[in-house]
Amino acid sequence: MIVRLQNSEIYNCLAITSQIQILHLKRKSKETYDAQNDFFEGLNIANFGFIGELSVAKAYNKFWFGNVGVIGEPDVDILEVRTVKKSNPHMYIYKKDRDMDKFVLVSVENFPDVKICGWEFAGNLKKDKYWNPNLRYPTWHIPNDALRPADELLDPEVYNSKFAL
Repeated sequence: MIVRLQNSEIYNCLAITSQIQILHLKRKSKETYDAQNDFFEGLNIANFGFIGELSVAKAYNKFWFGNVGVIGEPDVDILEVRTVKKSNPHMYIYKKDRDMDKFVLVSVENFPDVKICGWEFAGNLKKDKYWNPNLRYPTWHIPNDALRPADELLDPEVYNSKFAL
């Protein structure tokens, strides 16, 4: 599924990212997004996340609050979003990710055309064969072809479905 972002939508993402990074700077708070307390690196990383989240909201006709970094709240409605730059991306799932949450993988490689690659419940992705302890932060590293098609979430029954063991 491809979503094309308009200039006004891109501007909105950049404005929100800038506001959050300035807030980090003013508070002298520890950077998030693995930015090593580098204002510009944090700005760059956060932009990817915001663009991915806005693209998911647009694809599924959901409101996007732009509340990136709010711990415990889903990124878009009931969805968690992972954004990468690669054309053949992998979903990454952390130990702290809740099994019952739906994760959507987004690629921004052909920006402003953003690809919604697929989705799955985190609990279905936490398999030994995907575990990679050799990364900087050990994660499950799931290939794109292990995800469900992005178009499935257009069906309200699938979108609102619950995780079952």
